Amino acid sequence: MFDAVLSQTNETVDVESGEKNENDVDHGHRINVELGVDRPKVSKYVLMSVKNSFTDFHIDFGGTSVYYSIVQGCKQFLMFPPTERNLTQYERWSTSDSQNTTWFADLIAPLSHKERMKLKRQVAEAENKELETDTEVFGLGTSFSPDVDDAYINNGFKVDINAGDLLLLPSGWIHSVYTPEDSIILGGNFLNLMSLRTHLKVYDIEVSTKVPERFKFPSFIKIRQAKAKG
Repeated sequence: MFDAVLSQTNETVDVESGEKNENDVDHGHRINVELGVDRPKVSKYVLMSVKNSFTDFHIDFGGTSVYYSIVQGCKQFLMFPPTERNLTQYERWSTSDSQNTTWFADLIAPLSHKERMKLKRQVAEAENKELETDTEVFGLGTSFSPDVDDAYINNGFKVDINAGDLLLLPSGWIHSVYTPEDSIILGGNFLNLMSLRTHLKVYDIEVSTKVPERFKFPSFIKIRQAKAKG
């Protein structure tokens, strides 16, 4: 009975995207026009989730960032940042024969004191050299200070969002979602230049794990190449 409940999936309904501000961080619309390809219907949608539905750990297609606003109900997210260590475990788990019987979070070992101090030093050195700490050290879409909490570096954390809350999920974060009660959500996925390396890394994982084309971000390679040239 429990497995049957967890196997339920959230129903997704596409909604007409409407106009988009050219100055928005989401640059996909302008690039799609230039390339002559249809705009992916992923930038604005409605999710309707039934009580006790569950979505197992995943990374949103193309490592897209996500905005997630609860209209009614609530959601619980378990989230892990896209460090090299976590992404390696995720890729292995995704291709494992025991994926359906293995809880992904059990594969993420807590940071040891030595590992923690090493990462802190890397961040401090990167900041002193004025490097992009998110790409040079973590491959994330966010910069860090040396006193950042372990949960944000590697160990993960749980986020509860309720009606009226807005969650901005950074690029490439590994996450699962549980719905304690019937819920309605407004959300959308978008690409951004700040997370370019993460987008490409996630796409590589999608290729490696043989994700079907219909589940990848539409025209991803064309959009990324066009933006890189532009």
